[in-house]
Amino acid sequence: MKRNKTLKAGVLALSLLTLAGVAPTLLAAEPTEEKMVEQSQDAKAIEIIERSIEESGGRELLAAAKYVHQKGTISIPMAGITGTLESHLKVPDHFLLVINIAMIGEQRQGLNGDIAWSTDAMNGPRLLPEEEAQALRKEADVTSRLRFKEEFPVIEFKGEVDFDGQKTNKVRLVDTDDVERFEYYSVESGLLVGTEAKVPSAMGEVQTTSFMRNYKDMGGVMQPTKIVQKVGPQEFEVNITETSYDKFDESVFEMPTAVKALVEASKKDD
Repeated sequence: MKRNKTLKAGVLALSLLTLAGVAPTLLAAEPTEEKMVEQSQDAKAIEIIERSIEESGGRELLAAAKYVHQKGTISIPMAGITGTLESHLKVPDHFLLVINIAMIGEQRQGLNGDIAWSTDAMNGPRLLPEEEAQALRKEADVTSRLRFKEEFPVIEFKGEVDFDGQKTNKVRLVDTDDVERFEYYSVESGLLVGTEAKVPSAMGEVQTTSFMRNYKDMGGVMQPTKIVQKVGPQEFEVNITETSYDKFDESVFEMPTAVKALVEASKKDD
């Protein structure tokens, strides 16, 4: 059975970047107050996104996705760092990402319902603040892209442009928190091949550009098997080697003992 993970590839890449230590404080944009965003959705832009969904597997199949298990490798060329990664996801609110890098050690980031957590050798176990937790919740819901017209009041076609060596349709999106991003869809295949956005960091806003390459049919799904992300001067690469949509043992979401202790301590503080 086909299922669609394509449109979440950029979000996974940003999670990997955060865990790898390239930019530890790089987060999804933080909503500080409720904002009113004027609605502007044109038919051409909506048609482009809908085509991408269909080329990747279709709405019906995406809505049926419950489990996603991926394995791959990660590298940070400028730092000479390489490692492995593995992720487990159960819709709508369970997620686990494990990265192993020889120079850094094992790093884990997880979502167990309302509890978002991480642990690594440098920072130890911690419960994630709400803005980071919200980013994980969005990743765990792989069906959220089906609701793109509700999530993005502004969806505009910005013309045909060259991106990553190919002709693409450029789409501008602004979410309900007035955060802007651009997405690039291949004119030929209709698939998402890149994104651009600015995100806050300890150094201020940082420009990020993601490239989705080497699409392959993996488990019945057309998805990019190579994701390159540039954040400021840094660049890193993720290669997906295995993808499965079969049900797996949900014990993988069991939180580490140290994280459980933090959860219990937070309950006492409340």
